[in-house]
Amino acid sequence: MSLKVRTNLVGGILACIIAIVLWILIPQQIRQTTVSGQIIDSQTIPRAISYLIGGLGIVLIVKSLLLKQETVVELSIPKEIRSLIFFAMMIAYMMLIPLIGFLFSSLILAVSALAFQKVKKPHLYVIAIVIIFLAHTAFIRLLGVPLP
Repeated sequence: MSLKVRTNLVGGILACIIAIVLWILIPQQIRQTTVSGQIIDSQTIPRAISYLIGGLGIVLIVKSLLLKQETVVELSIPKEIRSLIFFAMMIAYMMLIPLIGFLFSSLILAVSALAFQKVKKPHLYVIAIVIIFLAHTAFIRLLGVPLP
């Protein structure tokens, strides 16, 4: 089973969706701090980036539909399934962080990702675990940044 993807069209549509989502989320995520008479505030640069992403997405859509400049890529679903599984692992990791914390969810992700890639060398597992503990300690103790 395979899927043909028009890269410019799909990329343009995804860029426009991302730009719209960013534009909606910016007021919720970034408090607007303005001084009277000030034109640039804390939301200016993020909004400009969302406009840029959307504009470039529109350019890709125009290139695809009007100018017929398109590359069609054929994706084999069975070959891409491993990527989708790893993507699902990352989503599960993001959902686990608030529930069980950064340390334990990162340990689970590291070990499961190495196992998923069929890594057989035990020292690589140890290195991954040590790096996670070092990062956790550095953020908590040295930088004073609280982790979930």
